[in-house]
Amino acid sequence: MISLCFLLSAQLNSVEAVHRNLYKLILLQAFRFHACVRSLPLGQSVKKSPRIFLEMIWTMSRAISQIVQNVNKAVPGCSADAGPLQSQAVQLYFCLAFETVFRSSRSLYRRLIPALIKRK
Repeated sequence: MISLCFLLSAQLNSVEAVHRNLYKLILLQAFRFHACVRSLPLGQSVKKSPRIFLEMIWTMSRAISQIVQNVNKAVPGCSADAGPLQSQAVQLYFCLAFETVFRSSRSLYRRLIPALIKRK
């Protein structure tokens, strides 16, 4: 992820470009997550333990939020609780991206989609 930090830098890109790049990276993460879930061994599923899978999503959200904050430390107005790159924005992008991917396989993610909608 370090090599992609220039995509998230508000010093090198406009704020709109950073948000667009951030959403695209999170959407890619959601597709990777979906691929991993589809290849789980027999007997393991989202239906059996949705909390674990939701916790994975929120952990990824916190990690990406931290990366965005670290990349933009020197940019005025870009802190965790203020400015255009708030952690809430990262969390919203996670909800939107994962909901987009999960909608294509509703039966598989039936127990996760409501939690994502509620979190938005």
